[in-house]
Amino acid sequence: MLYSIHSLTALFPALVNLTTLYIDFNFSPWEPSHDMENMLRTAVHAPNLTEVIFASIGSLLHPRTALCLFEGASVKKLFIRDWEESGVVEGPVPPGIPLPSISFLSLSLNYSMANKWDPKTYIVDLPHLATFRVVIEHWDELEAYCRSIDRGFPSIDTFQCHWEGAHFSLSRNYGAISVPDIGRFRQIHLTISAWHDHWVKVHQIVLWWGYAFRNVQTGNSIETVTFSFPMRFPLASGSEEASWWNTLDFLLADQMFARLHTIHLEAIQYQNSATFDRLAVKSKVEVAFPTLCRRGIVRF
Repeated sequence: MLYSIHSLTALFPALVNLTTLYIDFNFSPWEPSHDMENMLRTAVHAPNLTEVIFASIGSLLHPRTALCLFEGASVKKLFIRDWEESGVVEGPVPPGIPLPSISFLSLSLNYSMANKWDPKTYIVDLPHLATFRVVIEHWDELEAYCRSIDRGFPSIDTFQCHWEGAHFSLSRNYGAISVPDIGRFRQIHLTISAWHDHWVKVHQIVLWWGYAFRNVQTGNSIETVTFSFPMRFPLASGSEEASWWNTLDFLLADQMFARLHTIHLEAIQYQNSATFDRLAVKSKVEVAFPTLCRRGIVRF
């Protein structure tokens, strides 16, 4: 296996056409070592690499070490999936590491890691980060992201929040609703996974969306909002489900959203479902967002 790591270390610089790198460490036979770390550093410095996806890297590298691999790299989009609390011993704390090339960061952390997430903890600076995407399964995980959004990342233009998996649940602290300050972002993209096939879970997520927009203040920067959601359930005027979306319609139609000019609706299509009937979708959209549809700012 050591030979394999050395071979990969020699191979990556020769992959001049490599633009995307995806490694799932959950199935990796590697163990933490200097050679393995050097191989990964060489990999992310491939000459034309622009996008990196690391899954389950926490078992091999401390989060700070993993992020510092990208110092001097040209990678623009970084996805870190299933990042669990690392059992790897942390090395010496390096000085602040600038990562100016990264403009898109997507994080999917487990509960323990999410509660510890703070970019300052990892001694990295993301001065040109324009899009911050988080993938969430529990309310609890959002709290740390809210703190980091509120305190840092001044360059972010777009905030994306994706509710993932079939195991979505409310916070362990049921009395607390964690709501980020999304009013300072120009573009908001909120997504529900196609795996959410129970109307109660969809209701909980749409309810949180309402909390988020209700928290926005006059003079906010929001210009476009995108909702990506499953259209599996019937949506009839006066129905309970329609009332969830009508709340969003009411909030976004308020004059405090003076800069809001476009709302994109992306209906998620299931792999085993037939092609959407656009007229049927249109009728549901008009039931869900009657005021905004009349204004002509809804796109789908």
